[in-house]
Amino acid sequence: MKNVSYRYSVCHADRVTLDVGETLTFPRGSAARSLGVLVLQGRLESTENETGDVLLREPEPIGFLKRFSGTSPISVFAPDGAEWFCLSRNDSGDREVACQTIDGEFTLAAGWGLIVAQGSVVIDGIEVAQDRYFKPRLTDLNGTGAGIILLVR
Repeated sequence: MKNVSYRYSVCHADRVTLDVGETLTFPRGSAARSLGVLVLQGRLESTENETGDVLLREPEPIGFLKRFSGTSPISVFAPDGAEWFCLSRNDSGDREVACQTIDGEFTLAAGWGLIVAQGSVVIDGIEVAQDRYFKPRLTDLNGTGAGIILLVR
């Protein structure tokens, strides 16, 4: 297992990689702080430890999953191995998150920041590499690039 944590002003993020058959258990309250999970590779299965309820059995290999609910510890199993990017709340307030695949030109709407989950983009002449955060601006901005971005406001 590999876990790299990032602390942005708008939220926290973790890039997690599990090998085939590995399980990761998140502590009590983790789901309540979740803003969503972007599955980049593989497939995830998740259960709530105290009740045994299945929270997630994701058949599609790649996609954005909105936040979980609940407060008990959660175990995530990667039957074929997996990599994902998980966003969670910090103390900066409630957030809205959207996922977008980029391949060429795009517009970043005023008031939205972005995190590059995969690839890289250039916005208003500024290169934003993978795992980096671009703060919101007061006006719409044009960008270009290739990859997957998480829009946050």
